[in-house]
Amino acid sequence: MLLKFEFKKIYFKQFAFFIAIAVIVIKAISSVGLYEPDYSSLSVQQQNYYLECMDKFGGKLNDEKEAAIISLHNEAETAKTMQDRIIEKNASGEYETVEAYFAELGKVPEIITKYDAVQLLFRNYSRVSTDKEHLVMLPSDAKGMTCGIEYILIIFICYISAVMCYYERKYKAVYISSTNAVKGSFC
Repeated sequence: MLLKFEFKKIYFKQFAFFIAIAVIVIKAISSVGLYEPDYSSLSVQQQNYYLECMDKFGGKLNDEKEAAIISLHNEAETAKTMQDRIIEKNASGEYETVEAYFAELGKVPEIITKYDAVQLLFRNYSRVSTDKEHLVMLPSDAKGMTCGIEYILIIFICYISAVMCYYERKYKAVYISSTNAVKGSFC
């Protein structure tokens, strides 16, 4: 009887380990190519630029702020496209020297260094623009903790952990004292 319960404990521990590995693999696969900058992932320079923009554009959204944000976003997207073209030309070998490549990169507008901050600002604007009456521009980038299949898998891992704790609590370990007296039992 005891051996049967020990095998159950081992089975649940191994099963929970495999579920945890599966969650990690599914999370890694589901997040491939889905990078979106958030405030904590920005460099200090980009964080400062983002906060400067939020000082200018924060609060209620009006037509002037909206036009300025869209203009800034378009400028950043144009610079990013220009940079991508230069990198593609370099990859195909169109530049004779490294100096020519860096000279072309030097022509890219400076806003490219703040591209992620502008993307974050525009994402915040996109959220607020859906309901200008009730939403305001705030310097935050709150996201839901998790959703969908990840939530279900996390709940399942919690359930497996609870089962493991139940089995661990039900069977006490045997402690042997210096006089070889049993201090616990398996019942």
